[in-house]
Amino acid sequence: MGWMGVTTLVGVLVTATAGYQDIGATRLAPWPPLQTRVNPTSNDLAVVSPCSIKFNHTLSGDALTAITIYTAVLAGLDPDCLADADASGITLSTVTVVVASPTVPNATSLGTDESYSLNVTTTSASIRAKTYVGVLRALETFSQLVISTGANSQGDAPIFSIPHLPWTISEAPSFAHRGVLLDPARTFIPIPTLEATVDALLFSKMNVLHLHLTDSQAIAFDLPSLPAISRAAAYSEDQQYNATAVAGLVEYARVRGVRVLAELDSPGHARSWGLAEGYSDIVSCADVPGGLYTRYCAEPPCGQFNPASGNRTYAVIQAAMADLASAFPDSHMHLGYDEVNFACWEDDPTVQAYMKSHGLDTHGLLLEYFLEQRRRLQLVAPNRKAIYWEEVALQGLPLSSNDIVQVWSDKSALQSVLDHSPASVLISWAEHYYLDCGRGNMFGDQSWCDPYKTALDTYTADPLAGVGDGNAHRILGGETLLWGELVSPTSVLSLTWPRAAGYGGRLWTNGVGLLSNHTQILLGLQAHADRLQARGIPADRVTTRSCALAPHLCFGTSP
Repeated sequence: MGWMGVTTLVGVLVTATAGYQDIGATRLAPWPPLQTRVNPTSNDLAVVSPCSIKFNHTLSGDALTAITIYTAVLAGLDPDCLADADASGITLSTVTVVVASPTVPNATSLGTDESYSLNVTTTSASIRAKTYVGVLRALETFSQLVISTGANSQGDAPIFSIPHLPWTISEAPSFAHRGVLLDPARTFIPIPTLEATVDALLFSKMNVLHLHLTDSQAIAFDLPSLPAISRAAAYSEDQQYNATAVAGLVEYARVRGVRVLAELDSPGHARSWGLAEGYSDIVSCADVPGGLYTRYCAEPPCGQFNPASGNRTYAVIQAAMADLASAFPDSHMHLGYDEVNFACWEDDPTVQAYMKSHGLDTHGLLLEYFLEQRRRLQLVAPNRKAIYWEEVALQGLPLSSNDIVQVWSDKSALQSVLDHSPASVLISWAEHYYLDCGRGNMFGDQSWCDPYKTALDTYTADPLAGVGDGNAHRILGGETLLWGELVSPTSVLSLTWPRAAGYGGRLWTNGVGLLSNHTQILLGLQAHADRLQARGIPADRVTTRSCALAPHLCFGTSP
């Protein structure tokens, strides 16, 4: 297979009995790539029965969810528990779990300690972590090390083992924020699909589900304080999350080590806020004909909050922020600010009159809006920190070191953000991480961000490209993004996975363990796609089944 000496563990092919092409040919390929090295020539292994592995631990209450999840994951490797039929050969049956803080945090926040250590010998396995989330990451690694290594001598029972022992793994993520953005404001995504996304994030050692909840098309959350606006802005009664549904999703994610980040996009992308009777004045340029949209917005339908409506506009925004802060207890709230269009305000007579009477130009009006929204966020959620799209920094609005800017356009925008603001940064370049690209647009033309972003691209793109050593600490991580214009609820998962895991893998392991061999990367991602499929996530393939089984027949380099 081309292995030479000690190498990063991705793509070790364990072969056993003959038969169908894939019988006894299981690829040991943990994803993300481990921050450790293995000698693939080691023949020592621990034989296990996935159905019968026990966990020795002190977890209790909702922290038992970790044990429940991974007991089921391991049992899923051998659904009929056939390996139990030959228990005499099992050498490892118990995993000891020691955690310093065994409780699940009540709220999610950036910077939770996810480090862990995992040691495995032929007869023992032990996990140590500082937090519950670290235990989740360790259990995911352990579950990926257990592979099928053939069948017993009678051929009537599979053999599962952990090969290439001993394992001494100690790792922590390279970046704290490793996420996926989904866009239910444009295409509503049912809660079960969001829960499956949370599962995939857990299985990929990722930790943020970013929900773009508001846009010109619709508002996807039923805001308790604004029932009329919420009702008018929903596509239909069953295409909007209520507080109960969100509470269930947040709890489902919390015990899986995943943050749910809510986004209220403003002041642009706001037409839907003015659809309710009596609220049309809080939105400018909401009725622009399709043939004229390019002057007033990046994508139809146009609509932008109207600051000239004064307290009526700000009262709505304040109420919405309060509702989101109550429903989504994360440490951060995303407040948008992408693609603000000054022509929209310049051509609105009420805005023009307001700017003239207050001595403002459009940039001054944007600054006034920004400061007033920040003031009101502090009133309703004083401990909530803000995330913005890159335009807030490119427009020179005053940011603090507590703020986070999500860069989406290009590396020059990143450099400008680093040079002209003290904020931390999330990397979400369209060039590499927009998963909706390459599939056309709403007008039947090619998408603006062609080509299609492959899983290989999401992994190999360097999130620190162009970032000097002096600014590297300001890069907190990043997200892949699946904008919803042409997405359907049934395509969300396959369009997202395993491509999102490519970037997630890079953000977990960006130092020791980083892969450069494209064949290794493809085989690792394909193994992870197969793993997700087996766990109920309809992930797409990244290479063919035949190439995964016989890479030497497909690729010019050895894995």
